[in-house]
Amino acid sequence: MSRKDNIEIAPSHKKKKKLPVIIITICFIILLISFIVFRCTHIPLTFQIAVGDISEIQQKIDMLEKKAIKGEYFSIEEKNFCVKVFDSLTFGGRVMGYREASEMLSHYIHGNGIAMETGKEAFVQNKKVQQACRQILLRLEADIRAQRWHEKHRYGSPTLFISQDEDSRLFYLSNVFEVTATAKKTGKNSYRVEFRVDRFYQFSSYQAQIKRFDTPKHLVSYFPTSVPGKTLTIDDGLSEYLVSQGIAKEFDYFAVWEDELKIF
Repeated sequence: MSRKDNIEIAPSHKKKKKLPVIIITICFIILLISFIVFRCTHIPLTFQIAVGDISEIQQKIDMLEKKAIKGEYFSIEEKNFCVKVFDSLTFGGRVMGYREASEMLSHYIHGNGIAMETGKEAFVQNKKVQQACRQILLRLEADIRAQRWHEKHRYGSPTLFISQDEDSRLFYLSNVFEVTATAKKTGKNSYRVEFRVDRFYQFSSYQAQIKRFDTPKHLVSYFPTSVPGKTLTIDDGLSEYLVSQGIAKEFDYFAVWEDELKIF
């Protein structure tokens, strides 16, 4: 699962590489068990994407993108197809280890628009976030020692940019954000510090991209399969258009974690 700017995928003229039988067998067993246990109707489509059989799926997505750019209404069948595609991507993301990002995408499609708390681990384990938190703690300590601090004071980090190469788990969850913090005195020399990340889950519309980049297809999300060179692409504009079609709902999301500061 990925979103990148200004990247084009050149059509491949190489012959399709066959997956080892063992890999296909394992994928099939996992998907079959999921279908039996959870009655997941998107499993056949998930299996197609997993093994790189995406030509027909991509054609349907491309057709829907053209309709979305024109502002045309989706049929019930087309809406159901969109839901199955995103359910498949959500399932695949969980299998690949992107649990938080998958939960967010699922809430986008199946949620009711209410705010969602996401897992803090992806943020806490990131080195840039750790550094930002250390800087906030240093500022907080300096203010306390100088008697400038009060409980209503809110601290913030610079905007953090996360690349896919440095931390793919956090990149897929939230790749641009700020960390904020507040503190509360809990003892003579101790303070409980609450860190937060607050964001709004949405995709850039075709209209916004035309206005900003002079093209409706500047932002694209990439979903790799297990076959090298086989990647499913979905315009951010299409993902945003699902809101107007009653398929998806944008929402606020946040992550919260705490630390303790002791000053002697």
